[in-house]
Amino acid sequence: MKISLFLSSCMMEFKLPTFVSGNFSFDEHGELESKLINIEAKDGHWELYGTSEVKIISNDQVLERVPLESQHFYMVERNQVHYSLFVSDLNFNGVLAYQIPENASFSVGNLTNHTIQLKTPFLNNMMYSFSFANRKYSVAKNGNGGGVYINHQMVLDNQFEVSIGDELELFGLTILFLRGVILVNKLHFLEVKGLQKFEFPLLEQPKELEIKDIPLYKEEDYYSKSPRLRRVITTKEMSLSAPPKKGESHELPLILVVGPMLTMGITSITMLANTLMRIQNGESDFIKSMPQLITSGAMLASMLFWPLATKTYNKRQKKKKEKEIKQKYLKYLSEKRRELEMEREQQKVILIENLISLEDCLTILQNKSIQFWDKRID
Repeated sequence: MKISLFLSSCMMEFKLPTFVSGNFSFDEHGELESKLINIEAKDGHWELYGTSEVKIISNDQVLERVPLESQHFYMVERNQVHYSLFVSDLNFNGVLAYQIPENASFSVGNLTNHTIQLKTPFLNNMMYSFSFANRKYSVAKNGNGGGVYINHQMVLDNQFEVSIGDELELFGLTILFLRGVILVNKLHFLEVKGLQKFEFPLLEQPKELEIKDIPLYKEEDYYSKSPRLRRVITTKEMSLSAPPKKGESHELPLILVVGPMLTMGITSITMLANTLMRIQNGESDFIKSMPQLITSGAMLASMLFWPLATKTYNKRQKKKKEKEIKQKYLKYLSEKRRELEMEREQQKVILIENLISLEDCLTILQNKSIQFWDKRID
């Protein structure tokens, strides 16, 4: 079941489960401990029961509990304020559709002369006049009393407009306004007079059909995009070794090279002087003293020759080594230069491959080349 609570500002709806079981309480303010609507299942049906703060009013009498019936009104009281409840089926009971032509009008009330008659005392001889013109519904209220609910919101104005697609609620009556058509819910206390029913078009019965795939294109209409292997430019990192540093000089000073030989040369000079003195004194002659003279002379010559020759040789070897190192490093730089040039040429070719010119594009289009679908947005 569905319970509609009519308030001064809006209309609220509460739904009960299809299976009748358990207790349920509802209120306009959910945080209150004492609820306005209290319902429990009993003997397979729902019953509305009162509490110490909420009373059930029926024919000016206070009832403890009352069974809920579909399409019936109930009155409850709390803090000397009366609330109206309307109970309807949770399932859809169907609607009545009526045509509303242009410049047509109809009325809603509880009297027999009203187009849509609601046989309920709640309207208290109020009447609502509806007119349809310029694709708009206008509403005028005649009489004193409450308002109607448009899309669950209370409207108290005596005159107002209803838009296409709005839903109007009036004491259980629901009217859905469409363009030239209104939909009214079925009620046992509702009677409609003077409106032409709108017949919905009948839908064709479904047929069992076998749907086969129909080719939309011929075989020659298809094309297959050829795969394209695109080379991508990657960042080339190249490292260079630092040039060799000039070696530090570790040559000995001349005095350190000649010093040992000079020490030996003193001995040779002494021997040579002694030999010459012996020849001068007649103690010996040149022939007999020839070995001593040759030895002393050779020692004196080697004292100067070998140190100077060694130093000259080392100096030449050092220059030769420096020259070889320089040639090797220049060869290394030349190889790096060639490597850099090869990388530049490779990246240039990749750019040309990926970014072909407009002339090449036109040639591909004109010749229907296999590269037709290779062009990219970049």
